[in-house]
Amino acid sequence: MLKEFRVSFDEFVEDVYGYNFHEMDFDFDLSEIEVTEKEVSDAAAAYPNHNLARLRKSLQLVKHDNYVSSWLEEYKNAAIGLFKEKIKQDFSNLTGFFEAEANEIPIEGEIKVRFEPRPDCYEQIVFDNSDQLVALLINVMRGDGRFWFDSVEDFFEVNNHKEANEVIASHLFWLQKTESIYDTYYKLFRFDVQEALKYRSDMFGNFNYTLEDLEVYIARAATVLLIQGSND
Repeated sequence: MLKEFRVSFDEFVEDVYGYNFHEMDFDFDLSEIEVTEKEVSDAAAAYPNHNLARLRKSLQLVKHDNYVSSWLEEYKNAAIGLFKEKIKQDFSNLTGFFEAEANEIPIEGEIKVRFEPRPDCYEQIVFDNSDQLVALLINVMRGDGRFWFDSVEDFFEVNNHKEANEVIASHLFWLQKTESIYDTYYKLFRFDVQEALKYRSDMFGNFNYTLEDLEVYIARAATVLLIQGSND
């Protein structure tokens, strides 16, 4: 029997909370990015073979892109932090929630969740005791009324055509139904992260760049200016 369950953080959040980290869509109105005379002067000193119009456009482009990328990264990290807190809170609120008298599978102890970093990708969420998580899923499905499993063992037996980890992962979406089924006031597995961050988002992002960054954009600026000139 699988005792430890692991799932990628971004996949869990999408399945359970309905938020997709890979489809963050925001509008950025940066049409009037300020470029100072000092920035133009410094760029001209570093790249004397380019005219001022090209350098100014290069500065606008690099500041625009660096702001957008830094803003998205800071927003993502803030959202991850809030989701971590919410995930721990939601499972903590389920301690002692289910009772055998209510035709539910009691869950012994607190459902403990931890996060393990992975290189170059989202963390993993680790449940040390997968039976607790499966019992929770079974109770929610029983509450819904359309599916019934007698025990954790029965859950895996019915789904024995799949690997245990895959079986659990494919049923995680049931968690988001917990609140509506049990009519609780915890807002279990429900979270509007955009609402939570709306007063912090103005603090994200920066226009910082290096001369090495700028060099990449000088060729691009030449193309932009050429297109603009042809449209005039």
